[in-house]
Amino acid sequence: QKATEDTRIEDVVSHFLGVREFRRNLKCPFHEDRTPSLKVYTKNNRFVCFGCGVRGSPIDFVMQYKNYNFKEAVEFIDNL
Repeated sequence: QKATEDTRIEDVVSHFLGVREFRRNLKCPFHEDRTPSLKVYTKNNRFVCFGCGVRGSPIDFVMQYKNYNFKEAVEFIDNL
């Protein structure tokens, strides 16, 4: 439940990107990005990149970033 409902997308993104002061627009870690194309939507707990098209929930971000399957991503988030 923590991984699916209680985990905030901004916490996951900040963890991986080393962002100290969270911003909604960031450079996407999934492709070469000259200008910020990754947008984080805290109200619906989702992210989307308008450059490469990757999108989803905190679990999707972990799966994409770490190349994990769903179970591995949930376990990772549970240990954050």
